[in-house]
Amino acid sequence: MKPLTISELELLAEDLHFFVGGQVQKVTGTLNEFGLGVWKNSQTHWLWVVLDKKNPLFLVTEGLPAHKKKTTPVLLFLNAHVNEKVLRAVKFERNLGRVLKLEFDDAEIELRLFPHGLNFIVKSGKRQVAWTKIQELSVSQNQETFEGQEEIRTPKKLFFEWSTSKGVVQKKDDPELNVEAWRKKEKLKLEKSLLKLREDIDLKKKLLWREAGEVLKRENALSSAEKFKNYFDKKKSLSWNIENCFSKAKDTEEKIKRAALRERELLSSIAGIDQKVPTKKTENLVSKEKIPQRSLKLSESVSASFGKSAVDNLKLLRNAKPWQLWLHLKDYPAAHCIVSFARGKSVSDEEVRQIASWLISETQIAGKNKKTGGKFEVLITECRFVTPIKGDSLGRVIYRNERVFTIRVD
Repeated sequence: MKPLTISELELLAEDLHFFVGGQVQKVTGTLNEFGLGVWKNSQTHWLWVVLDKKNPLFLVTEGLPAHKKKTTPVLLFLNAHVNEKVLRAVKFERNLGRVLKLEFDDAEIELRLFPHGLNFIVKSGKRQVAWTKIQELSVSQNQETFEGQEEIRTPKKLFFEWSTSKGVVQKKDDPELNVEAWRKKEKLKLEKSLLKLREDIDLKKKLLWREAGEVLKRENALSSAEKFKNYFDKKKSLSWNIENCFSKAKDTEEKIKRAALRERELLSSIAGIDQKVPTKKTENLVSKEKIPQRSLKLSESVSASFGKSAVDNLKLLRNAKPWQLWLHLKDYPAAHCIVSFARGKSVSDEEVRQIASWLISETQIAGKNKKTGGKFEVLITECRFVTPIKGDSLGRVIYRNERVFTIRVD
C-alpha cells in the first residue's frame, strides 16, 4: 500500500469537517492504533489512526475495525479528556506537511503522520501525553509530496486498501453506541406498554360492580336486569352479593388509580427518552462461578442440585430459570434443592418423589424424624415464586403458589 500523501490528507481533512459537532462516544486502541467513535447523523463513525512507521494512516469507517484492545497511557488520557467531548474543529495547514489537529471542548489531538517524527499527541490544558517522544516540528522534515502518484485516493478507498492488505474485518458497531436506534427501540417498548395499559384501564372502567351493588341495596333482592347478570351469584345470599359487589368495585377503582399513575410515568418516560443514553449491562459473574453442590441426574433432561451451604443454595436459586422447580422439606431450613429441566418440558410426580427421597438421604435427616414415623412434608413451587429475604444471612426465602405432598422414608 502506498503511503498517505499531503494531498490525500488535505482531502481527508475536508471530509472530517462533516464530523464537527459530533460527540465522541467511545475510545479504543492497541499499542499502535487508536480509534474515536463519533456520533453523527444518527450513527457512529470511527476515526481510526494507524501509527505504522513505514505507512502511517488516518482512516474513516462506519464499522469498528477488529482489534485487540490494549490499555496504554494515551488511551487512558483519551478516555479521561476526549471521550464524551464534542469535536469543535479540524485543522490542517499544508505548509506543515502531514500534520492534522482535532480540537474538542477542552482538549486537542495532534497527529503527525510522517515516518520520521510519527506521533499521536493528546493535550488538555497544561498536560499532554504522546505515543512516543515528541520531536521539534520543522517544515522540511515532512514535505514529501509524492507528486508522481497517479491519483489522489479518497478516504473510502484508503480504508479499503488498508483493510484488504491487513485482512481486517470490521466489527458490527456496538449496539450500545447506536444511541438513536436504542432510543427508538425504547420508545416503541414504552408506547406498547402505554397502549396496553390504556386498554386495561378502559376495560376496568366498563365494569359495573358499584352500580350492581347499588341495585341490590335499592331493590333488596337479586336483580334480574340483563346487564348485571354476570355480577351476581344466585347461589349466594343477598348480603354476600352486596358485599362482594362493593368489594370488587373498591378493588377496581384502586387498580384504575394505580394504572393512571403508571400512565403518567410512561408518558413522562416517553417525553424524556431523547435525553437518555444506554448503559452497558454488567456481566453475570455469579453464573460463571463454580458453586459447591451435590447433584442428582435422573435423565438427560432432568437433574437436581443443592448447595453445601446456605450461601451456595442462594446462588443456585439466583442462577435457576424461572420455570424450574424449587423443592423444600418443610421444617428443615437448609433442606431444599433446584430441579433443572429445559423450558417446555415437565417433571413427573414420580421424578419429584425420587428427588425428595434423594434430598432426605443426602441431608441425613431421616433419623431426625422418628416422631412422625419417617413422614416428611415436601413443598414444591416454580423458582419464579421464590424470593430470598434481603439481608438474611441464613439464606431464608419467601415462597408462594406452592403445592404440598407427603413422603415416607423408612
